[in-house]
Amino acid sequence: MGINHIADLTVEEASEQLGGLVLPTQVLSQAAAAEVPPGHIAGEDVDSKCGFTAANRNVSSAVDWRSILSPVKNQGACGSCWAYSTTAAVEAVTAIMTGERLVLSEQELTDCNWQSSHCDGGNIEEGYKWVVANGLGSIEDYPYNNADHTNLTCDTTKAFSHRATVDGYEMVPRGEASLRQALTVSPVSVGIDAFQKDFMNYKSGVYDGLCKNGIEDLGHAVLAVGYGTDEPTGAPYFIIRNSWTAEWGEGGYIRIKAAVGGQGDPVAGHCGIALLGTRPVKDGSVQFHVNGTWPEWAKKLDPSKHDVTPSGPGPVNPDDPPSASFL
Repeated sequence: MGINHIADLTVEEASEQLGGLVLPTQVLSQAAAAEVPPGHIAGEDVDSKCGFTAANRNVSSAVDWRSILSPVKNQGACGSCWAYSTTAAVEAVTAIMTGERLVLSEQELTDCNWQSSHCDGGNIEEGYKWVVANGLGSIEDYPYNNADHTNLTCDTTKAFSHRATVDGYEMVPRGEASLRQALTVSPVSVGIDAFQKDFMNYKSGVYDGLCKNGIEDLGHAVLAVGYGTDEPTGAPYFIIRNSWTAEWGEGGYIRIKAAVGGQGDPVAGHCGIALLGTRPVKDGSVQFHVNGTWPEWAKKLDPSKHDVTPSGPGPVNPDDPPSASFL
């Protein structure tokens, strides 16, 4: 631990200013109905109907995607962590699939995704849905406004430059094993409990400090970018990219301990890291994870201003579901 630029914040202040992850309703309803320890969700698993493309992949001893990512950013005093996690994941999958290195706009998601509450929070899935339907512009086209809470109106003259697109997204089944498999393909957006003084004042090393690991405790969205084993201690860890500037932690990153030898919780992961994984998919098909139909907000798009045409020939009627398979 060490002194950093947020060391004088209370936990409550940090949660209000530096978080912003809003959990999907179905996730919270499952947690409320659970009669099992935190981090283990009872009833029908919402992930069970989703495809998981990395399910059969062999994992290596270490993965690290940091070299393809843009520099660590600063969300400021705005609950837009969900937008930073989403945008970094889209930057990563774009670089992996096309070789193009883009720095994309969190402000576009914060202003324009009307399923979110701007600086008062949003959820990762809605961020991905926006990018599927609209693409995402660069930070040069739509710059960050330094967390100006009074100016959060979508600027449609900037928002639709389509510098990056994805075709869908997939939920990563709960558990550290699935998270490792997904990380062999690309970085993964995850939720964590970040609002403990140990975490806030993290400086370096493998973090095994205080935090909670229940689904209801996930208040901050970050990006898992790899995993490995610490030398010489032999402690396994996941590498997490934060959005609290490069002055925090290890250049803006934190290594969070992974379960080993039956210790810890391999289902939830430390700080709940393995409970809410989501990754963008860029494979040439258009897919929505919304019961096999276009979401209501996508139907409202003005075809003259918004490109909602999936890959392949032929126009799209927004009132009809796309013909592609669904996650």
